[in-house]
Amino acid sequence: MRISLDTYIEGGDARHGGTIHNLSLRGCFVLTPREFRPGSHVKVEVGKPGLLRMTMNGVVVHRDAGRGVGVRFTDLTATKQAMLAKLL
Repeated sequence: MRISLDTYIEGGDARHGGTIHNLSLRGCFVLTPREFRPGSHVKVEVGKPGLLRMTMNGVVVHRDAGRGVGVRFTDLTATKQAMLAKLL
């Protein structure tokens, strides 16, 4: 689903701002100038301010240099899947 949500993406020891551009139950694409290598483990905040916010663990599966990264969510619990479904 195309969407525009402000977010933070964290990898290594740094946290960077970005925008979630696409979101699904399996992952998202984050617009960010920060370069993350495919295979990097990251955390992404997902949610709408004032309604719902959660931190999703994921792995970078795609990098579009200078534009952003595709992240596949890992260790999804039933609760997190239900919360993502509400956002979608």
